[in-house]
Amino acid sequence: MELKNELFAVKLNELFKTYNEMLNCLESISVDSQEELQVVYGSIQKELSNDRHSLERLAGASRLPLVSELAGIQLDYYSKLDGIFDRISENEMDNAEKAALFAEYIMDSAMFSVKQAMAMALKAACMQNRNEV
Repeated sequence: MELKNELFAVKLNELFKTYNEMLNCLESISVDSQEELQVVYGSIQKELSNDRHSLERLAGASRLPLVSELAGIQLDYYSKLDGIFDRISENEMDNAEKAALFAEYIMDSAMFSVKQAMAMALKAACMQNRNEV
């Protein structure tokens, strides 16, 4: 299996696509109407729900137990995020700042996850290179 060229290239393209969606979303915040933002929000919520269902399947059916374990950890993390998210009321003005700070922290967490993915990809590449020698 050519890990470095095939698998990681596909995942990198998916990451670029998600990054571009994030940029478009952030740009739309300052120019879109409330109604348009609600439509985008609903679309993202639907995607998140689909992603969670995929994680649930992965948690129970991966060939690699470590992947199932990681999927379970992610599901627990997302469940806790949802709990915090739900506690931020849309009706209180000071909660807009709380929601923005929460979003900022989640973005920081996403950057950390990307760095973790880079580290694991490099580790896999190093292991593959050692096995080829």
